[in-house]
Amino acid sequence: MMKLTIMCFVILGNIVTTDAAAPVIQQLPTEKYVSDLESGSRLLYIYTVQDPNGNSFTCSNTISAEKDGVAVPGTYDQFDVSLNALTGNYELRTTGLTAFDFATIDKFYNTLQCTDINAEVSQALDVEVNVVDNQLVTVNNAEGAANLLTLNALGVGQRTLVKTIDSTSSNDIKYNMTIDPSVSPEFFVIDSSTGEIRTNRELKYLDSSVPTLDFSIRAYDTVNQIEIFSTQTVNLDNQNTIPTTTNMITPLAETKIETLAAGTTLFTISTSDPDTSQTHTYRYTCTPKAAEDTFELDTSGNFKIATGKSLNYERNPFFNCSFWIDDGIHEGGPFIYELTVENNNEAPYFSNIMYHVSTPEGAKGATTFDASFDCQDDDTGDSITYDFRAINNSDRFHVLPSGLIEFNVDYDVDNAYPTEEVLTVYCIDSGHIDGNPLTGSAQVTITVTDVNDNEPVFSSSSYTFIVTDTTTPGTAIGVMAVTDADSTTNGYVRCSASSGSTYSTYFAIGANCNVYSTRQVDFAAGTQTQYIVTAIDDGNPQLTGTSTVAIIYQQTPTTTTTPAPTTTPYNFFDHAGNIVLFVFCLLMALALLGLLTWCLMQFCCPGMCNCFGRGGRSRRYPDRRRDDYNNDRRRDDYKDNRRRDSDEYDSPKRKDDKSTKSRW
Repeated sequence: MMKLTIMCFVILGNIVTTDAAAPVIQQLPTEKYVSDLESGSRLLYIYTVQDPNGNSFTCSNTISAEKDGVAVPGTYDQFDVSLNALTGNYELRTTGLTAFDFATIDKFYNTLQCTDINAEVSQALDVEVNVVDNQLVTVNNAEGAANLLTLNALGVGQRTLVKTIDSTSSNDIKYNMTIDPSVSPEFFVIDSSTGEIRTNRELKYLDSSVPTLDFSIRAYDTVNQIEIFSTQTVNLDNQNTIPTTTNMITPLAETKIETLAAGTTLFTISTSDPDTSQTHTYRYTCTPKAAEDTFELDTSGNFKIATGKSLNYERNPFFNCSFWIDDGIHEGGPFIYELTVENNNEAPYFSNIMYHVSTPEGAKGATTFDASFDCQDDDTGDSITYDFRAINNSDRFHVLPSGLIEFNVDYDVDNAYPTEEVLTVYCIDSGHIDGNPLTGSAQVTITVTDVNDNEPVFSSSSYTFIVTDTTTPGTAIGVMAVTDADSTTNGYVRCSASSGSTYSTYFAIGANCNVYSTRQVDFAAGTQTQYIVTAIDDGNPQLTGTSTVAIIYQQTPTTTTTPAPTTTPYNFFDHAGNIVLFVFCLLMALALLGLLTWCLMQFCCPGMCNCFGRGGRSRRYPDRRRDDYNNDRRRDDYKDNRRRDSDEYDSPKRKDDKSTKSRW
């Protein structure tokens, strides 16, 4: 039972101390060198120790020695570890109490451990110190009052030689240096080979707040690795004094009403500088940085509200500004000015002068759309409402108190409503500060887009078109009229068709809804080809309308086709048929002419012919019978013949006359 109790105690103890942590020595084990000829105290090493929990701690050093790798027992006082109260660091130094003797000891071990108030012990750190036989390094002209330097700050320029460090060693010496207090950028540098200390900047920039500098000079024997530290003190006089101010030694705090006009001076910097011959310039910065241009600072130190600017309680109720005063050498500051802005009632305002919103057409109150109105009121606590100015068709819309817009009518761009309206919108605050509501205004362009809510419509539910054997491929054989009441692309229509008919490939329905022949028909007359035609618009979603088309093939009747007139003059005798017809007509005309001549002779010369058949009446003696007439005619002929015979008996033409008489 006792054993169990002890174990529990140990466990609880571990739990309680879980957060405890030992101090930490930051460096790794290292080596240092001393000469068996040196005496006195000097710095060898600086430790860096921290406690993770921020607890206080103390450090102790244990010294051991050896010769040629063999431990040399004893108690040693050649070294000491102590806390430097100024730096807070533990330092390892030689004491000078007992001389180093290379013949008996060639190496010391300084083992450092630190323990905090919780008894947490750090890991040990060893610093090996090697003793060098018969070698000595000294710095001869740095330490002590005799080596003190005093410099005229306003008279020493850049790269001026201040001092050359004198050291003693049989080997090559290298130098480096640190300065306390540390000033950046460095005002002094040391040449690592020659030991020359020079100014790195003009000393006038090292102001009167740093009258003394301590140079910690390290001389290092590159062969035996012995390093010596020596301190050179430098005093500065005739230094420049940094300018300051009398009215912002502590932060200057003021309250100003936000209605102050641009150009109003808020305060003037009061400068204090013992160097009275110097001219001062000023600069400032303010937070919030984005509102820094609210102010301006002139060359006389007057801090004003900038031209075209104003204080704004709601945007920036408080400013913290820092000021600097420059005397040409040094700049004093920052000096703090705190400005509290007092509230005043202000009108709301839009961040833009024009807003844009696009919405599809719709019914009254059916939907809302957002123009992203961002009316702002700098008066904290004011509520905002919106309204349209009663002009420019604003009655077609309604703006809600939230700033959302809705249709106040059934808005249809297919029904003569415009696709764009420009309205004036107001934002009105509640005027909670003084009870006086104020307004801001802007414009909004409302673009109303067409909704694809109308299907394409054919002019007829069915169409019939005729083709013949003379219809050539590519011929438009029919037109289907399709309309869509929607606007823009929603009203753009194109057609397509499907068919199960055998000869459907002989025809095509174009996207323009025309019917075309694609092949020469070679099927039976009366064949009918059926199509279902679909008209589809370009809306989203797309809408369609349908109709049917019947194409019937009919043969063309055989007819005489009159040749089309040509531009060549017509010649009747160019055609053989016309020549035959002409000859026939000519012969008929001659026959008629002969008959006419014969009839005329019969009428005008009685007795020459007999125009009637037997038993008929004579034209000359219509009341006689034909026989009487013939008898009289024979009698007359007989007398005539006797007379001619008597007169012409002996005439040479006698035979001819006789023949003539016989013809008659």
